[in-house]
Amino acid sequence: MRTMLRDAAARPECFIFSGPVPQGELEAWMRAWGVEAPDDLVAFWESFGGAEVFETETLLSPLPRTELEDDLMAENQRLHQRGLPRDYLLFHVGATLSAVRQGAPPYVTLDHVSLMPTGQFATLDEWYRRVLHDEYAEWYGIADDHGRADEVVLPVRLRRPEATTGRQSCAPSKRACREQEKR
Repeated sequence: MRTMLRDAAARPECFIFSGPVPQGELEAWMRAWGVEAPDDLVAFWESFGGAEVFETETLLSPLPRTELEDDLMAENQRLHQRGLPRDYLLFHVGATLSAVRQGAPPYVTLDHVSLMPTGQFATLDEWYRRVLHDEYAEWYGIADDHGRADEVVLPVRLRRPEATTGRQSCAPSKRACREQEKR
């Protein structure tokens, strides 16, 4: 989660977190649905709920709080009907699909059509770095060097989409693009 937090601190307009899920509510939800998830994904849900990232990527919230949020279990039920194995739990939709599964490594990316694994990752941070950060960091001007593993990460503000004006675009401004072209 460290890389995601650094990216969010660098470009906060590109990250809209839905808000923390209280531990007791999350545990009750996991028991009710029979969900097992890696500790780092549970920690993400407890701290941030779900997220809209880089305009096109959604980290699904286990307990959506508004109609704007995608429902993790509704998405899973839809894909299970299409053939996603029952031991896979979809947690991300966007340019690719991502799920956790029992066994190692627990994080996988999935083909949109066949739902077959296309990549494997040991941690949430590794998944984020190799799937989302590697895809979007250069475009959004986020530095690739994330420093030492023991660096302190500043807290990230929670942002909610504006109901009347929509989300602020996190695409580079025309001015920033022109300045980049001059270099």
